[in-house]
Order: sequence, then structure tokens, then C-alpha cells
Amino acid sequence: ARVVKAWNHVWARAAERGLGDVRPAVFVCGDDPDARAVVAGLAGEMGFDPHDAGGLEQAGWLEALTPLVIALGDSSYAITMTRTPGEI
Repeated sequence: ARVVKAWNHVWARAAERGLGDVRPAVFVCGDDPDARAVVAGLAGEMGFDPHDAGGLEQAGWLEALTPLVIALGDSSYAITMTRTPGEI
């Protein structure tokens, strides 16, 4: 089976309402790179900004974002990512 984890930290209500000008980040992880690419493509088509988080060993990190989003308590919040110029 091909398992991909994504959208853990996205409020369903926010997605239903529409994203407006914001492209919320969606982190995608899974052991099958082709399956990750399919899910990332779907996320992009839906207006999200997909980020490949690697294999399923990263799933715990994605799950850790969920309590933060819930603690904010407002479905109008969305996590975004900005890549700054320069090298790491």
C-alpha cells in the first residue's frame, strides 16, 4: 500500500471557506516518492503550497503541528512558509 500523510494542520472550515490570496502550507510525507508527488500535485491544484517532508518517519512532526493549530482556536488561521534567500 502507498501511504501519504498530509493536511493534518489545516482546518476543514478554512478549506471549505476558501483560501483567498493565501496559499497555506501543506506538508506531505510518505515512503513512496511518486505517491508524495501525486498528493503534492493535488494540494497545489487545490490552492495549497505543498512541501515535501520526506518519508513516513516524519509523520510525528506533522502530527505535532495539530495541537498548535487547535490551541490557536481560530479556523481562520493558516500556516504558511516562506523560503528566505541564501543557503543554509
